[in-house]
Amino acid sequence: MRNMLMVLSLVTIVASCAGVKSPPPIEYAPPVAERSSSAAAIQPVAAVSTKAAVAVRASSDRLIRSRAQLKLETEQPDSIHRELINLTDRYHGHLLHSDLSKTTMRIPDQSLQAALTEIEAMGKLLDREITGGDITEMYKDLNQRLEQLMRRRKRLAAGISQANSQAARERLQAELDEVDVALAQLNLKQDGQAHEVYYALVNVETKRHKKLGAIGWVLSNTLFGVKKLFVLN
Repeated sequence: MRNMLMVLSLVTIVASCAGVKSPPPIEYAPPVAERSSSAAAIQPVAAVSTKAAVAVRASSDRLIRSRAQLKLETEQPDSIHRELINLTDRYHGHLLHSDLSKTTMRIPDQSLQAALTEIEAMGKLLDREITGGDITEMYKDLNQRLEQLMRRRKRLAAGISQANSQAARERLQAELDEVDVALAQLNLKQDGQAHEVYYALVNVETKRHKKLGAIGWVLSNTLFGVKKLFVLN
């Protein structure tokens, strides 16, 4: 009877374990350029999508790196900066910094104007500056260097497979490793360029609006009256 109970318990445990589903694996996209194991890097799908989107834009449009600087006056700066954090999330951006006086974030460039309209409505707008830098030629030059390195890598890989001696293979492999390092560095630089084009940099500073008390109100109006007298005279 005891053995029978043990068998039934084991069957129950196995059945329970079989019903538990393992979490789905994290998906990654393949590297943009073929690399050796010494310099290979796994890129998230989102990063590759951003890079691909900018590459498509570069074929027919200028690449502009946008930046926006805003200054707001408000009685409740902490509430505004909480709203800015939520806004960054709603627009699928990236929060870089936030405190009680300044928030810095990146917003998708295509949503920049809509985001700025929302931000300006959060308080009294004191200052607004939007700048843009054209990096089209820099991006195309970097892309050309990448293509040249890829062609060189292909030739080296073919040379290694056809080399007649170990010494020749080792020499070509060392050269191939140098090319792989250069490719990795240029790819990282191009990733940074694509990120700055796809996501505009937005910096919002706040100034606390101070309410005037009874004495402050009297002094303010007195100064206003004095200034008015000087103007009239």
